[in-house]
Amino acid sequence: MIQQIQLKGRVQGGAALDFLTVEVPAEPDRYIPFALVRYSIEGKPQEECLRLDLDKRTFADHFSDPVQERVLYDAARQIAEIVVEALRRSTYERLRKEFDG
Repeated sequence: MIQQIQLKGRVQGGAALDFLTVEVPAEPDRYIPFALVRYSIEGKPQEECLRLDLDKRTFADHFSDPVQERVLYDAARQIAEIVVEALRRSTYERLRKEFDG
């Protein structure tokens, strides 16, 4: 199962980069520490995604532009926090449903 989390307006972009969504494998019985981040450049959504290592809180993909690279570095931690909170919330809801019956 894939959980999609909206990022638009929640993560500060810059250097013509905007972060749109993050897609996380949401397996109830195991943790997968990678996510795909959809983004746009100058308002144009890109077909490829950026790979984010949630444990290291860094992107596996990079840009040649040092300014865009700095934006990626700054956004990685913010996006990882958003993902962790969303996964925590969905796990809590799943466990609560199982407990309630």
